[in-house]
Amino acid sequence: MQRDHPPKVSALIITYNQERYIEQAVRSALDQQTDFDFEIVIGEDCSTDGTRAICQRLAHEHPTKIRLIAREKNVGMVLNHRLTHFAARGQYIASLEGDDYWIDPRKLQKQADFLDAHPQCVLCFHNVIVYDRESNDEWLYVPENWPQITGLREILRESHINTSSLMMRGGVLDRVAERDENPLMADWPFYIALAALGDFGYIDEVMACYRHHAGGTWMNVPIDRQIEIVRAMYDVADRTLGGAQHELIESLKERFASIAAVEGARRTWKQRAIVAEKRIEELERGRRRAKLRQRADIHPRAGDPRPLSS
Repeated sequence: MQRDHPPKVSALIITYNQERYIEQAVRSALDQQTDFDFEIVIGEDCSTDGTRAICQRLAHEHPTKIRLIAREKNVGMVLNHRLTHFAARGQYIASLEGDDYWIDPRKLQKQADFLDAHPQCVLCFHNVIVYDRESNDEWLYVPENWPQITGLREILRESHINTSSLMMRGGVLDRVAERDENPLMADWPFYIALAALGDFGYIDEVMACYRHHAGGTWMNVPIDRQIEIVRAMYDVADRTLGGAQHELIESLKERFASIAAVEGARRTWKQRAIVAEKRIEELERGRRRAKLRQRADIHPRAGDPRPLSS
Protein backbone atom coordinates (compact mmCIF):
# COMPACT_ATOMS: atom_id res chain seq x y z
CA MET A 1 0.00 0.00 0.00
CA GLN A 2 1.64 3.23 -1.18
CA ARG A 3 0.46 6.77 -0.45
CA ASP A 4 1.83 10.11 -1.57
CA HIS A 5 0.89 11.67 1.77
CA PRO A 6 0.42 10.37 5.32
CA PRO A 7 -3.15 9.47 6.32
CA LYS A 8 -4.99 11.55 8.90
CA VAL A 9 -5.59 8.43 11.08
CA SER A 10 -3.91 5.06 11.45
CA ALA A 11 -6.16 2.34 12.87
CA LEU A 12 -4.00 -0.27 14.60
CA ILE A 13 -5.34 -3.80 15.04
CA ILE A 14 -3.26 -6.10 17.22
CA THR A 15 -4.03 -9.79 16.92
CA TYR A 16 -2.84 -13.25 17.92
CA ASN A 17 -4.85 -16.50 17.66
CA GLN A 18 -8.19 -14.74 17.19
CA GLU A 19 -9.54 -16.50 14.10
CA ARG A 20 -13.12 -16.44 15.48
CA TYR A 21 -13.17 -12.65 15.80
CA ILE A 22 -10.50 -10.97 13.66
CA GLU A 23 -12.60 -10.55 10.51
CA GLN A 24 -15.34 -8.73 12.43
CA ALA A 25 -12.71 -6.43 13.97
CA VAL A 26 -11.12 -5.59 10.61
CA ARG A 27 -14.45 -5.08 8.84
CA SER A 28 -15.60 -2.72 11.63
CA ALA A 29 -12.56 -0.60 10.76
CA LEU A 30 -13.20 -0.87 7.02
CA ASP A 31 -16.77 0.36 7.63
CA GLN A 32 -15.58 3.68 9.06
CA GLN A 33 -16.96 6.75 7.28
CA THR A 34 -14.64 9.76 7.28
CA ASP A 35 -13.96 12.90 5.28
CA PHE A 36 -10.22 12.13 5.49
CA ASP A 37 -7.91 9.30 4.47
CA PHE A 38 -7.11 6.57 6.99
CA GLU A 39 -5.10 3.37 6.96
CA ILE A 40 -5.55 0.07 8.80
CA VAL A 41 -2.32 -1.45 10.12
CA ILE A 42 -2.62 -5.04 11.36
CA GLY A 43 0.08 -6.40 13.66
CA GLU A 44 -0.31 -10.19 13.34
CA ASP A 45 1.90 -11.90 15.93
CA CYS A 46 2.66 -15.25 14.24
CA SER A 47 -0.63 -16.92 15.18
CA THR A 48 -0.87 -20.71 15.29
CA ASP A 49 -4.51 -20.81 14.13
CA GLY A 50 -6.16 -19.34 11.03
CA THR A 51 -5.79 -15.69 12.04
CA ARG A 52 -2.95 -14.92 9.61
CA ALA A 53 -4.75 -16.45 6.62
CA ILE A 54 -7.84 -14.32 7.35
CA CYS A 55 -5.72 -11.17 7.64
CA GLN A 56 -3.91 -11.99 4.38
CA ARG A 57 -7.21 -12.47 2.56
CA LEU A 58 -8.61 -9.17 3.86
CA ALA A 59 -5.39 -7.32 3.00
CA HIS A 60 -5.54 -8.77 -0.53
CA GLU A 61 -9.19 -7.65 -0.86
CA HIS A 62 -8.36 -4.09 0.35
CA PRO A 63 -4.76 -3.38 -0.74
CA THR A 64 -5.14 0.41 -0.64
CA LYS A 65 -6.56 0.43 2.90
CA ILE A 66 -4.94 -2.44 4.84
CA ARG A 67 -1.26 -2.84 5.62
CA LEU A 68 -0.51 -6.25 7.16
CA ILE A 69 2.60 -6.67 9.30
CA ALA A 70 3.04 -10.44 9.70
CA ARG A 71 5.63 -11.25 12.36
CA GLU A 72 8.18 -13.93 11.53
CA LYS A 73 8.10 -15.03 15.18
CA ASN A 74 5.86 -14.37 18.15
CA VAL A 75 7.04 -11.27 20.01
CA GLY A 76 4.26 -10.97 22.61
CA MET A 77 1.40 -8.54 23.05
CA VAL A 78 3.35 -5.55 24.42
CA LEU A 79 6.15 -5.57 21.82
CA ASN A 80 3.74 -6.36 18.98
CA HIS A 81 1.68 -3.31 19.90
CA ARG A 82 4.76 -1.11 20.20
CA LEU A 83 6.25 -2.19 16.86
CA THR A 84 2.90 -1.84 15.08
CA HIS A 85 2.47 1.61 16.61
CA PHE A 86 5.85 2.74 15.25
CA ALA A 87 4.84 1.47 11.78
CA ALA A 88 1.79 3.77 11.76
CA ARG A 89 1.95 6.90 9.62
CA GLY A 90 -1.15 8.79 10.77
CA GLN A 91 -1.42 12.12 12.52
CA TYR A 92 -3.66 10.31 15.00
CA ILE A 93 -3.53 6.65 16.00
CA ALA A 94 -6.56 4.58 17.02
CA SER A 95 -6.26 1.14 18.60
CA LEU A 96 -8.36 -2.02 18.36
CA GLU A 97 -7.67 -5.50 19.65
CA GLY A 98 -8.46 -8.39 17.34
CA ASP A 99 -11.32 -9.81 19.38
CA ASP A 100 -13.17 -6.49 19.80
CA TYR A 101 -14.94 -4.31 17.22
CA TRP A 102 -16.23 -0.81 16.56
CA ILE A 103 -20.00 -0.24 16.40
CA ASP A 104 -20.16 3.41 15.31
CA PRO A 105 -19.14 4.01 11.66
CA ARG A 106 -18.30 7.63 12.53
CA LYS A 107 -16.04 6.79 15.47
CA LEU A 108 -12.76 7.77 13.77
CA GLN A 109 -14.29 10.98 12.44
CA LYS A 110 -15.66 12.00 15.85
CA GLN A 111 -12.39 11.34 17.66
CA ALA A 112 -10.23 13.09 15.07
CA ASP A 113 -12.56 16.09 15.19
CA PHE A 114 -12.29 16.11 19.01
CA LEU A 115 -8.47 16.11 18.96
CA ASP A 116 -8.47 18.83 16.29
CA ALA A 117 -10.66 20.96 18.58
CA HIS A 118 -8.73 20.19 21.81
CA PRO A 119 -4.99 20.66 21.17
CA GLN A 120 -4.26 20.33 24.90
CA CYS A 121 -5.39 16.67 24.83
CA VAL A 122 -2.81 14.00 24.08
CA LEU A 123 -5.54 11.40 23.59
CA CYS A 124 -9.28 10.91 23.65
CA PHE A 125 -11.48 7.93 24.41
CA HIS A 126 -15.15 7.01 24.58
CA ASN A 127 -17.50 4.58 26.28
CA VAL A 128 -17.61 0.91 25.34
CA ILE A 129 -20.11 -1.92 25.71
CA VAL A 130 -18.56 -4.76 27.68
CA TYR A 131 -19.92 -8.13 26.58
CA ASP A 132 -19.33 -11.14 28.85
CA ARG A 133 -18.98 -14.18 26.63
CA GLU A 134 -19.82 -16.64 29.41
CA SER A 135 -22.91 -15.01 30.95
CA ASN A 136 -24.09 -12.93 27.95
CA ASP A 137 -24.29 -9.93 30.32
CA GLU A 138 -23.56 -6.42 29.06
CA TRP A 139 -22.52 -3.24 30.86
CA LEU A 140 -20.74 0.05 30.13
CA TYR A 141 -17.01 0.45 30.67
CA VAL A 142 -16.88 4.12 31.75
CA PRO A 143 -18.82 5.30 34.84
CA GLU A 144 -21.73 7.66 34.44
CA ASN A 145 -20.98 11.40 34.40
CA TRP A 146 -17.27 10.97 33.62
CA PRO A 147 -15.73 14.44 32.98
CA GLN A 148 -14.93 15.49 29.43
CA ILE A 149 -11.37 16.53 30.38
CA THR A 150 -9.24 14.65 32.92
CA GLY A 151 -5.57 14.25 33.68
CA LEU A 152 -2.92 12.78 35.94
CA ARG A 153 -4.84 12.60 39.23
CA GLU A 154 -7.76 10.78 37.63
CA ILE A 155 -5.65 8.22 35.76
CA LEU A 156 -3.60 7.55 38.89
CA ARG A 157 -6.79 6.65 40.72
CA GLU A 158 -8.20 4.29 38.06
CA SER A 159 -8.21 3.69 34.34
CA HIS A 160 -11.43 3.67 32.33
CA ILE A 161 -9.70 3.80 28.94
CA ASN A 162 -10.47 0.66 26.97
CA THR A 163 -8.03 -0.08 24.16
CA SER A 164 -10.80 -0.18 21.57
CA SER A 165 -11.80 3.39 22.53
CA LEU A 166 -8.37 5.00 22.35
CA MET A 167 -7.14 7.57 19.84
CA MET A 168 -3.87 9.35 20.56
CA ARG A 169 -1.67 11.81 18.76
CA GLY A 170 1.01 10.30 16.56
CA GLY A 171 4.54 10.56 17.89
CA VAL A 172 3.65 10.52 21.59
CA LEU A 173 5.15 7.04 22.00
CA ASP A 174 8.52 8.54 21.04
CA ARG A 175 8.21 10.87 24.04
CA VAL A 176 7.45 8.09 26.55
CA ALA A 177 10.50 6.28 27.94
CA GLU A 178 10.52 2.57 27.08
CA ARG A 179 9.84 0.47 30.15
CA ASP A 180 9.93 -3.17 31.15
CA GLU A 181 6.16 -3.39 31.05
CA ASN A 182 4.42 -6.23 32.79
CA PRO A 183 2.22 -7.83 30.09
CA LEU A 184 -0.42 -8.43 32.77
CA MET A 185 -0.80 -4.65 33.14
CA ALA A 186 0.69 -2.70 30.27
CA ASP A 187 -2.04 -0.14 29.51
CA TRP A 188 -2.49 1.59 32.86
CA PRO A 189 1.17 2.59 33.46
CA PHE A 190 1.37 3.69 29.82
CA TYR A 191 -1.58 6.05 30.31
CA ILE A 192 -0.02 7.40 33.52
CA ALA A 193 3.12 8.22 31.52
CA LEU A 194 1.04 9.90 28.80
CA ALA A 195 -0.67 12.11 31.40
CA ALA A 196 2.60 13.99 31.78
CA LEU A 197 2.26 15.09 28.14
CA GLY A 198 -1.29 16.44 28.14
CA ASP A 199 -4.93 16.05 29.13
CA PHE A 200 -7.27 13.18 28.33
CA GLY A 201 -10.50 13.90 26.46
CA TYR A 202 -13.67 11.86 26.82
CA ILE A 203 -16.53 11.55 24.32
CA ASP A 204 -19.68 10.38 26.09
CA GLU A 205 -20.84 7.99 23.38
CA VAL A 206 -20.75 4.19 23.07
CA MET A 207 -18.74 3.39 19.94
CA ALA A 208 -17.15 -0.04 20.47
CA CYS A 209 -17.75 -3.50 21.91
CA TYR A 210 -15.20 -5.16 24.19
CA ARG A 211 -15.43 -8.92 24.66
CA HIS A 212 -14.80 -9.79 28.29
CA HIS A 213 -14.39 -13.26 29.68
CA ALA A 214 -13.91 -14.50 33.24
CA GLY A 215 -10.90 -16.54 32.17
CA GLY A 216 -8.99 -13.45 31.10
CA THR A 217 -5.32 -13.18 31.97
CA TRP A 218 -5.71 -10.63 34.79
CA MET A 219 -8.68 -12.47 36.29
CA ASN A 220 -6.54 -15.58 36.65
CA VAL A 221 -3.82 -13.77 38.60
CA PRO A 222 -3.95 -14.51 42.36
CA ILE A 223 -5.03 -11.50 44.43
CA ASP A 224 -1.72 -11.28 46.29
CA ARG A 225 0.09 -11.14 42.96
CA GLN A 226 -2.29 -8.47 41.65
CA ILE A 227 -1.55 -6.30 44.67
CA GLU A 228 2.18 -6.82 44.17
CA ILE A 229 1.99 -5.82 40.48
CA VAL A 230 -0.09 -2.70 41.15
CA ARG A 231 2.16 -1.61 44.03
CA ALA A 232 5.19 -1.96 41.74
CA MET A 233 3.42 0.06 39.03
CA TYR A 234 2.66 2.85 41.52
CA ASP A 235 6.27 2.84 42.76
CA VAL A 236 7.50 3.35 39.19
CA ALA A 237 4.97 6.15 38.68
CA ASP A 238 6.09 7.79 41.93
CA ARG A 239 9.72 7.78 40.80
CA THR A 240 8.81 8.98 37.29
CA LEU A 241 6.84 11.90 38.74
CA GLY A 242 9.71 12.80 41.06
CA GLY A 243 7.61 12.28 44.18
CA ALA A 244 5.22 15.11 43.27
CA GLN A 245 2.21 12.84 43.86
CA HIS A 246 3.76 10.67 46.57
CA GLU A 247 1.07 11.14 49.21
CA LEU A 248 -1.73 10.43 46.74
CA ILE A 249 0.07 7.39 45.34
CA GLU A 250 0.64 5.89 48.79
CA SER A 251 -3.07 6.23 49.61
CA LEU A 252 -4.03 4.73 46.24
CA LYS A 253 -1.78 1.72 46.87
CA GLU A 254 -3.62 1.02 50.11
CA ARG A 255 -6.96 1.65 48.43
CA PHE A 256 -6.25 -0.92 45.72
CA ALA A 257 -5.05 -3.47 48.28
CA SER A 258 -8.29 -3.08 50.24
CA ILE A 259 -10.46 -3.42 47.12
CA ALA A 260 -8.45 -6.42 45.95
CA ALA A 261 -8.83 -8.10 49.35
CA VAL A 262 -12.61 -7.75 49.07
CA GLU A 263 -12.46 -9.18 45.55
CA GLY A 264 -10.36 -12.07 46.83
CA ALA A 265 -12.95 -12.85 49.48
CA ARG A 266 -15.69 -12.67 46.85
CA ARG A 267 -13.80 -15.12 44.63
CA THR A 268 -13.32 -17.52 47.56
CA TRP A 269 -17.00 -17.49 48.51
CA LYS A 270 -18.03 -17.80 44.87
CA GLN A 271 -15.84 -20.89 44.48
CA ARG A 272 -17.26 -22.37 47.66
CA ALA A 273 -20.78 -21.70 46.39
CA ILE A 274 -19.96 -23.44 43.10
CA VAL A 275 -18.60 -26.48 44.95
CA ALA A 276 -21.67 -26.56 47.24
CA GLU A 277 -24.02 -26.24 44.25
CA LYS A 278 -22.32 -29.16 42.51
CA ARG A 279 -22.62 -31.24 45.68
CA ILE A 280 -26.32 -30.39 45.95
CA GLU A 281 -26.81 -31.44 42.31
CA GLU A 282 -25.00 -34.73 42.94
CA LEU A 283 -27.16 -35.44 45.99
CA GLU A 284 -30.30 -34.58 44.03
CA ARG A 285 -29.32 -36.94 41.20
CA GLY A 286 -28.61 -39.67 43.74
CA ARG A 287 -32.01 -39.12 45.37
CA ARG A 288 -33.78 -39.36 42.01
CA ARG A 289 -31.93 -42.56 41.09
CA ALA A 290 -32.82 -44.12 44.46
CA LYS A 291 -36.48 -43.18 43.98
CA LEU A 292 -36.51 -44.73 40.49
CA ARG A 293 -34.95 -47.95 41.82
CA GLN A 294 -37.51 -48.06 44.63
CA ARG A 295 -40.36 -47.55 42.16
CA ALA A 296 -38.99 -50.31 39.90
CA ASP A 297 -38.85 -52.73 42.84
CA ILE A 298 -42.46 -51.99 43.79
CA HIS A 299 -43.87 -52.02 40.23
CA PRO A 300 -41.70 -54.34 38.10
CA ARG A 301 -42.35 -54.18 34.35
CA ALA A 302 -43.85 -57.22 32.57
CA GLY A 303 -41.11 -59.63 31.62
CA ASP A 304 -38.61 -58.24 34.16
CA PRO A 305 -36.97 -61.01 36.21
CA ARG A 306 -38.46 -61.20 39.66
CA PRO A 307 -36.33 -61.87 42.73
CA LEU A 308 -36.39 -65.54 43.84
CA SER A 309 -38.46 -66.22 46.95
CA SER A 310 -36.36 -67.42 49.83
